[in-house]
Amino acid sequence: LLNFRLNRDISYLANFKFRLKEQYFEEFIKLPKQADFIDGGGFDSSTSIEFLKKYPDAKQIYYFEPNEASMKLSQERLKGLNKNIKFFKRGLWDSATTLYFNDSKGSASHISQTESKITIHTDTIDSLIQSKVDYIKMDIEGAEVPALKGARKTIAMYKPILAICIYHNQSDFVEIPELILSYNPNYSIYVRHYTQGVFETVMYFI
Repeated sequence: LLNFRLNRDISYLANFKFRLKEQYFEEFIKLPKQADFIDGGGFDSSTSIEFLKKYPDAKQIYYFEPNEASMKLSQERLKGLNKNIKFFKRGLWDSATTLYFNDSKGSASHISQTESKITIHTDTIDSLIQSKVDYIKMDIEGAEVPALKGARKTIAMYKPILAICIYHNQSDFVEIPELILSYNPNYSIYVRHYTQGVFETVMYFI
């Protein structure tokens, strides 16, 4: 990276490969066969589908997607794959509330600070899920910190593996690990990046 800043030499990318297939399923992620999984920001259900390929005996999937069109697509794609999927047309946040939402960005649709006609209901993991969780994935377009604050009890009690996207806000590179380690200081942290651009950087807590 330093070499690029000095002379724009991009040769350091010569052997870089897109690794989207491995995203959320790195070799250091070891789960029980009957795992409980939270898919935060499911979008088109690709992550849950891949999860079920690897863990066909999954005990429970909790699927969160606030975008109505994306939720309908997800329910269609996941139909018949596993009977133990609970769908929540909710955004993950630090409280139960209603927020403005920009639904025009496809996979990057997000909670908006600007008033709009579209609103979504939000809630917390701690209030909606009262049982053991093995794995939590969040790719929720900048809402990760509030959502993690709403999962404090779950994380502290059950110590699930976490896969949290940190590329939406620069401050998340620091704020998210500080927050998680305040819940459980025994986590080991891994960071992986999956594209040649600025998107898809994930921080894992094991």
